[in-house]
Amino acid sequence: MSRMPRTNGAVAVGDCLPVGVAAADVARLQRAPGGLEYAYRCPLHDADRVAPYTPAFARQFLTASADGLCCCVDEMPWSVRHGLARSRLLAWLLITLWLANLADLLLTLRAVAAGRATEANGVMSYFLHAGSLAAGVFKVGLVSAAVVLLWILRRRSVVLPATAALTLALVALVAYEALALLTA
Repeated sequence: MSRMPRTNGAVAVGDCLPVGVAAADVARLQRAPGGLEYAYRCPLHDADRVAPYTPAFARQFLTASADGLCCCVDEMPWSVRHGLARSRLLAWLLITLWLANLADLLLTLRAVAAGRATEANGVMSYFLHAGSLAAGVFKVGLVSAAVVLLWILRRRSVVLPATAALTLALVALVAYEALALLTA
């Protein structure tokens, strides 16, 4: 079985494309009266399908199958059709979540040190009384472990929307803290 390069989508007729983790799930490029087409088996519908070949479809097909999503032309998720791989989007959200957590820690340390705020979270308050280093190690370590866990569970349907909601909430909190420090 030859592998398709992920960069340009150019393959030869008869080449097989690996789909997912099972070696039996492949797409085959074949000649058709109107040009080239893919003959493939959609892992979600468990049905044989055919789609016209284009380099864009080749990229979308590999993205969808790698993320365990539907490979069918009319049913691919919008994120795949528009070039946003689900894993890539989740990775950016997790990076943003981690950086927002770091910003939250720094803003909290600054506000508490200046006497402009107190920590409302009892657990973090305990670590802040133990020292800035202890609070930093605890907060960064806890969120880092959560980020790793979310990445491990990335194929579950609830992880992407939950991560987006967590990231949005934490970014909003950081914006509120920054605004409060600037106006005080």
